[in-house]
Parts: sequence; C-alpha cells; structure tokens
Amino acid sequence: MAVEPNSPPGTGEAPAGPRPRRRARVECMRALYRAEVVGDPLADVPATLETEERLPPEIREYAGALARRVVAHLREIDAVLTAALIHWELKRLAVIDRCVLRIGVAELLYEHEVPPRVVLDEAIEIAKQYGSRESGRFVNGVLDRVARDHHHEDAS
Repeated sequence: MAVEPNSPPGTGEAPAGPRPRRRARVECMRALYRAEVVGDPLADVPATLETEERLPPEIREYAGALARRVVAHLREIDAVLTAALIHWELKRLAVIDRCVLRIGVAELLYEHEVPPRVVLDEAIEIAKQYGSRESGRFVNGVLDRVARDHHHEDAS
C-alpha cells in the first residue's frame, strides 16, 4: 500500500527507493510526530530510532543523529523558529510542519556537512508529501529565513 501525499506519517509504506538520508529524515519526522501526538518523551526518540530493527543501519544512524540534535538543542531550535515565524506561534503549527521545521533547523545549525540548499529542498519535499497543501511553501519560507538569519549565503 502506497502512502497518500497527505496521509499521516506511519501509514502505509515509504515510496520505493528513497535516498537513505531522505528516508532517515522521514523516519525522524515520523518518530518526533508520534512522540508529540502520543505524549511520549522526546528524549526517548533517538534511542527508539537507533534500535529500530526494520531500518537499515545507515538510516537508523542518521535518523538517530538527527533526533539527538533536535532533542539536545530543542530550546535553541524552538527559539530560532519562533524568531523566524511571522504572525504564527510555534505551538499552533501543524505537528508535521513543526517536526519538519525542527529537523531542518537542526541540520542548518548543527549539521555543517549538509549544504543549506539541500536541507531546504529535503524539508520542502517532506512537508509537501506529509503535510497540508500549503506546508511546502510554509516550510520553505521559514527555513529560508532561518538560513539567511544564520549567515548561510548559499541557502537561496
């Protein structure tokens, strides 16, 4: 069963053949989403991802690393997002959008080997696939502002 573009994360199967880092980002987003919706501690998400037997090791490793960055720097990430949001409150965002944005900011600020343009492109595509009709544009605008505000010249 294929995932519908706007279906909740974790329903169906991932599209055939996504790149490992894209799949790791999606798995991280799903785990963060699940923790928020169910009310599980975010601090448990990295270990959950890193021990997920169904995932290949490289996906487990990168998804876990992303989740560790989000958890370790959550206050800073949320402060950066709050500053970048215009006429929006972080807590009022759709959970999918908030999770994608947190991962994107974590990569922009703490994952220096990934070019900002790649971070933005990946986040936009994931938001389009799992979020609402407007999620891709919204995520693009917020992360572009974060990249510019944090001196990533090659973001645009």
